[in-house]
Amino acid sequence: MNYLRLGQKIVMKLAIGEGIKENLISLAEKEDIRAAEVTGLGAVDRVDLAFYHLNTQDYENHQIEEEFEVLSLMGNLTMNQGKYHPHLHIVLGRKDLSTIGGHLNEAYTSVTMEITVTILEGAIERSLDETVGLDLMNLD
Repeated sequence: MNYLRLGQKIVMKLAIGEGIKENLISLAEKEDIRAAEVTGLGAVDRVDLAFYHLNTQDYENHQIEEEFEVLSLMGNLTMNQGKYHPHLHIVLGRKDLSTIGGHLNEAYTSVTMEITVTILEGAIERSLDETVGLDLMNLD
């Protein structure tokens, strides 16, 4: 991972084989980021996506190995019980120009990933919302 900080924005570039979430956590540790918005684009070839089923309060996971264009990566970086917590969704383009997407568990760069992290002042913590069974942003 290479990155450049420009005020409250950080531009990251991931190399082939590097994971998106693992590098966001590494960046957050280095720069002490406790709240941020994340956007990006690029290409990946291994992804672990999930879809959350509210009725069972469980994720349905899908691991796929295929060349994808990252059409949209968006989400946030917050804190959860003292640990950095990237919450990301991704839309991926296939060679036939169809798309898939979902909650991103992890994806690995195949060409490059260009990610912009916009740092927010302060910290945002997550806590369990028992109604939906997920650690949601606590904005109280």
